[in-house]
Amino acid sequence: MSNCILNSSANTIRAGGRNVLFTNLVMYGPGQFPAGTSQRHRLEAGFQILPNRAPAAGERRLVTPGPIDNMVLSNITMINTGTPIFIAYSSDASYSANNLGVGRITFNNVTITGAGPTPIYVSAPPENPAQAIVFNGVRVIENGDHQARDAEQQGYSPFSILQAYGVYGRNVRQLELHGVRFELAKPDARSAIFGENVGHLELDRFQAPGLIQLSGEGRVTVDGAPAAATTAQVTGIEAPASVFTGEPFTAAVAVRNAGNAGFASMTLDADGEMLSRKLWLRAGETVTVPFVNLKRADAGAVWLRSEGLAKTVTVAKRNTHPVAAPFREFHNTQASSWQDGGTTFLRAAGDFPLLQFGDQYASIYQPKSLGTAGVITVKLENPELRTNWVGRAGIVVRNDLDHPGSSPGYLIVAASPAAGVSMEWDENGDGLLDRHTPFDGNTVWPVWVRLERHGSRFTGSYSGDGEDWTKLADVDLPAAAAKLDVGMIAYRSSALFEQWKIR
Repeated sequence: MSNCILNSSANTIRAGGRNVLFTNLVMYGPGQFPAGTSQRHRLEAGFQILPNRAPAAGERRLVTPGPIDNMVLSNITMINTGTPIFIAYSSDASYSANNLGVGRITFNNVTITGAGPTPIYVSAPPENPAQAIVFNGVRVIENGDHQARDAEQQGYSPFSILQAYGVYGRNVRQLELHGVRFELAKPDARSAIFGENVGHLELDRFQAPGLIQLSGEGRVTVDGAPAAATTAQVTGIEAPASVFTGEPFTAAVAVRNAGNAGFASMTLDADGEMLSRKLWLRAGETVTVPFVNLKRADAGAVWLRSEGLAKTVTVAKRNTHPVAAPFREFHNTQASSWQDGGTTFLRAAGDFPLLQFGDQYASIYQPKSLGTAGVITVKLENPELRTNWVGRAGIVVRNDLDHPGSSPGYLIVAASPAAGVSMEWDENGDGLLDRHTPFDGNTVWPVWVRLERHGSRFTGSYSGDGEDWTKLADVDLPAAAAKLDVGMIAYRSSALFEQWKIR
């Protein structure tokens, strides 16, 4: 493919094969038209690999199936793209079960502007790593504006907010960045590169602000020579005093480099689980290294140790029980739930790409508990590290929540793991969702959502701290009854609901 201008609300190029060339292309978003049943306008990926599956029994192929190899993309411009380069065939990727592997993919002379939180994402399974991903002459202008804590409760996905604002790589034998430069439209506290099991990271004329973090036993060369080494001192460990079994938490280790610039090695011992990092530090630099999404299955004390310093975390088991009054349950898809004091957990399946197509959901609700004026708020967390854009979890109101497909007065304010917070509502009163705000954001966990009612007028908003709110929409629902069912909702997702309040 060559000499094309491409606009999409999904992926501009999704391709596989061997000995393939893409050249002289401009890709831009958002898409002019919504992406099919997803109704998104965001250009999700500029380039995404498409696996080449093994043939079924008796199937004839014109081309012998095999790994993607010798693919070249040259003279490419990508504008306003969520994840410009998406090379993934581990469990977090579409069609991952069919992929036969990746050999060599090369990018030459690429300019990326308006990139989302993870511009370059490479993720392979450990038993079948990508062989060589090479970047020559790449400039990326990334939106930035994230904190290190934004990577908490995020699963592995290019559409999550991961620990790198530039390159996130997992299980790659050779990762080369020659003449690659990252610029941030707004400051970003995450690392420029985060690599897990990268066999050889080769940096040549690499420019990017911030930390480089590597996990695993790989080697690094910088400008053609082995990377300089230094020794850093661990000065502190921070972690929550108590957590619950099976729920993610973060430990942060403070590291100070008293020597020259170079890579320093450090290890966090989490009760026998050795978590290693290799960090690029400037001379005299002090950094905080987060170890996100740590989990423990058993209750008890967990000791975190690093270079003679220690911190203990108490792990407790929740005292869960079935949903009880004043709440009721309704679900028309497979679901599970529990409560523990003021905390509620809800998980739901679903058969459709968006909730409105089948009007499937699970809800834990209080019947007829919202009058003509009131405010509902709840805090949402993502303990199962969900990553899909389809999923929803949040607040729902409806004349009758146990009458899906027909009951009007229907509105939800919900967070999606990979599409931000949105508001959806039944504008024409036929009992089905038919309007929504854009599905084009990202969710930082935890997130608070709020719904205010004044007569037939409803206002949805969200917050990162429960104090400062961003409005989603202000809509009219004339079919809403004087008293509405109001509850927590999940669809193809799960969440912890805390601080539930109706006033």
